[in-house]
Amino acid sequence: ITLSNIRIESSGGGTLEDAGREIPEKIDAYPSGKMFGTLSAYGFFCRHARNLRLHNVDLVLEEDDLRPAVVCHDVRGLDILGLHAQASRAADCVIRLRQVQGALIHGCRVDTKIDTFVRLQSDGCRDVSLTGNDLSRVKHPQRGD
Repeated sequence: ITLSNIRIESSGGGTLEDAGREIPEKIDAYPSGKMFGTLSAYGFFCRHARNLRLHNVDLVLEEDDLRPAVVCHDVRGLDILGLHAQASRAADCVIRLRQVQGALIHGCRVDTKIDTFVRLQSDGCRDVSLTGNDLSRVKHPQRGD
């Protein structure tokens, strides 16, 4: 899956409670855009994916949102290049990874002062590389739980 050269404008308004929501699997349900309710990411919520590429993606908010821009869960082979995501100062992170193996995050930038750029959840994250990002406004480029 490759998504490149796109700009997505979101209304925002997500809360810290939304950001921490556990999203159910619903394997037997017919797919629908609203079947999961409010997701834990305002931009991309990606689960059970292989070779996912997000290249030159701009995520813009109309109002503050406390959810991460990108949440990836059980992804193998993640390449995020040139992500420009708005972030709230009170948000936990910009990107949250859980059980992600083989991730390269490069050429990204954050315009807002924020505590953490990438949060690694669980011991299932391996081989995550951050390189060539403008994280001058970020206190911790990468943190684990």
